[in-house]
Amino acid sequence: LRDGTFNDWELYGIASRPAYDPNAAEPWILAAFGDIVKAQPDTGAVLHPCTPPSWYACLTKQNSSIDIQTIAELRGAEDMKHAYMSRVRKRILPRAFLPSAPLLAEPTANTVNAAVNAAAGISHANAVYSAAEFTALLTYLQTNPGQVSGTVYVQGNLTIANNFTLQAGTLAVEGNLTLATNRTLNILHDILNPDPDVAAAARQKVAVAVFPGGASTGRFIMQADGSRLEADGLVYTSDGMEVNPNAFVDLVGAMYHGSADGSTPSFRNKNATVVIRFSPLATTPLRANSGAIGVKILSWQQMR
Repeated sequence: LRDGTFNDWELYGIASRPAYDPNAAEPWILAAFGDIVKAQPDTGAVLHPCTPPSWYACLTKQNSSIDIQTIAELRGAEDMKHAYMSRVRKRILPRAFLPSAPLLAEPTANTVNAAVNAAAGISHANAVYSAAEFTALLTYLQTNPGQVSGTVYVQGNLTIANNFTLQAGTLAVEGNLTLATNRTLNILHDILNPDPDVAAAARQKVAVAVFPGGASTGRFIMQADGSRLEADGLVYTSDGMEVNPNAFVDLVGAMYHGSADGSTPSFRNKNATVVIRFSPLATTPLRANSGAIGVKILSWQQMR
């Protein structure tokens, strides 16, 4: 991880390497982990096309449509011995969303990047870009000094084909976002500031937000073989996130992913490495139709 190398059991507060039978359907160590919660929205429930069909979210393995009901079934009958969670349960919850308007208002007023914009041949001072403008900006930064900071808003499908660090900001995309092979996207906030108020405010930031735009549904795809996301705060998509083989996610914060029509998984890990050190404050920007925060913390474990 960005802050060092850790034994996995240390992240779960276990002092020394635990001894257990990894081939057992329910080894004792599962109790140290959180739950998989299959949610059903309190309004507008969708019948999911798993086997059998379910009004709650489905838990499936690879390309199978079978809705897995228990951790013992997942580890036993489905032979996913590397899956470590405590239990599977169902809850009816508010449907959460991230408002896009504030994330467009902020970069409209953000002129911090005016100089680097001009140097890259972009004619405006604010941080609202077309996909072509932002790609030109990233290309310029590969061979010239400069940095981008604050909230930026990109209108159109965006592929990040260069390493990119956003200083204490938010990358919002109105379209689909792709992180190319062997490229790193780095969006860190001041979450370790010794001032607790500053640190708490930093943990409430949005790192990445991907919204629908035109015919694009708002999906985030990390390509295979070396794409890397290092971020603090909330990672949000309207139509899910796909992490392909040998990609890597190092997140201190939280994720919330939708599914545009229920036909695609809201999160798909294809033999990648995803480490999320959960920070409850990262869910603060989420809202429900009632106006209240739309996430309830059902199960989580204190990590390093």
